[in-house]
Amino acid sequence: MCIAGLCEEDLCANVDCDDGNDCTVDSCDPSNGTCVSILICEDIDPPALTAFDIVPQSVDLTGGPAEVTFTWSLTDPSGIGANAIEMESPTAGQFIGCSPTLLSGDQFDGVWTCTDTFDQGAEGGVWEVSTLRFSDSLGNDARFFGADLELLGFPGYVDVTYGP
Repeated sequence: MCIAGLCEEDLCANVDCDDGNDCTVDSCDPSNGTCVSILICEDIDPPALTAFDIVPQSVDLTGGPAEVTFTWSLTDPSGIGANAIEMESPTAGQFIGCSPTLLSGDQFDGVWTCTDTFDQGAEGGVWEVSTLRFSDSLGNDARFFGADLELLGFPGYVDVTYGP
């Protein structure tokens, strides 16, 4: 671009600002070459939980610690923000939990996963999901408990045992 005999490089010439979100209009700011997104959808709902699993749903700690993997799918037109899971022991005196990473998909429709460990010595019995929480990029959030997950047809508990 040239103005009054002074030429500048077009800062947006090779910039692709499309973030793949149908709820934004994306463009390049020619003054500095950065991407700008303008939200065009009204999003007042939290992300939708479309799948959830815990593997395994029963662990025997007789021989030592055991890992469990949590996997869930979320969709949201403005994009997924923070999310995490926590489980509590039968007497609510012990907790495990983790913050997931994106396994597949993207921030608008993705599968999230994390793994945590039941240490040997963890309280035996049925551990419940005390909170599965997530939000979108606009701050709309949701929380699910073990019973909520069970009502949706998903597992909400892990049985911790010590031998048969």
